Amino acid sequence: MQPGTSGRGLQTPQDNLLDVGVFDFANTSQVRNVERKVEEVVAENKRLAVENKKVADREKLLAARVQKLESENKELVKKVNADQTEIDILKVLVTELEEEKNRRDDQNEYFKLKNKELAEAKALRDHEFYMLNRVVESMLETSVNQRFEELKVEDLRVERQAEL
Repeated sequence: MQPGTSGRGLQTPQDNLLDVGVFDFANTSQVRNVERKVEEVVAENKRLAVENKKVADREKLLAARVQKLESENKELVKKVNADQTEIDILKVLVTELEEEKNRRDDQNEYFKLKNKELAEAKALRDHEFYMLNRVVESMLETSVNQRFEELKVEDLRVERQAEL
């Protein structure tokens, strides 16, 4: 650092005094010039002090904001971890439900096949019953329904006779 400069590169009053030249008590213009320069330096120092105060206040505000944001970030990280745990649990549940669905789909396929077999067996029985009715009708030489009605009428006559 050069003599007569501050750490910020500003001129110190000593530099300004050197510019005055030979100091003469009789020369009031030189004294006024020095006083003016001293006042300028004092004013500049006050302005810089105010700016430094503003910068320090802003740094404090920014530090508080950083601390607040770091705290919020920690809370968010905790929430993300909790949500991730819940997601993992839900993934396990989804896997279990998919396995149950596959098991039930297999059962449904089995029951569809079984139902088809039963429908085929019923169709075969229906056909056999139809053929049996035809054989009986050909032997009776009348329809089964007509012969059934005749038998019902005979049963009713027998019941009335028994009552009388």
